[in-house]
Formats: sequence, structure tokens, C-alpha cells
Amino acid sequence: MDLTTYFNSLSGQVGISERQQFIKKIAEITGKSEIAVRRWCEGKNNPTLLEKQAIAKFLNRPFEDLFPKSQEVDN
Repeated sequence: MDLTTYFNSLSGQVGISERQQFIKKIAEITGKSEIAVRRWCEGKNNPTLLEKQAIAKFLNRPFEDLFPKSQEVDN
């Protein structure tokens, strides 16, 4: 399951949703803005290699699953 699919699987209900909490936590971990993280989650931009590694470690998911080779271009 790549990052976009994972993000879309989270609840997006009214109030502070799982998606909002996820974005906030990833922004905190990577030191990036919530806007940047949302763009990663929507597949509009890609995190750097170090950011990808931090995300994979936080989610306890294989790096290769979250960021398939087709998404390896870093922005």
C-alpha cells in the first residue's frame, strides 16, 4: 500500500480526522509544513529520501511499499 492509498484509507470525518492527525504528525516528524505533507499524501509531490525513510519508520511499513519505484523522483 503506497502512501497515497494509506492516507486515503484513513477516516476523513468532520472535526479532527485521522487524516488531519496523520498530516500533523508526519509534518512534525519531517520538519515540513502540513501543506507539504498533504501534497505528498495526495501524490502531487514526493518527499526526499530521508523524509521517506522517516515516514516508513514511523508507520512501521516497508519503505518499498510506501514509495514504489515509480515514485522515486524526489522533489
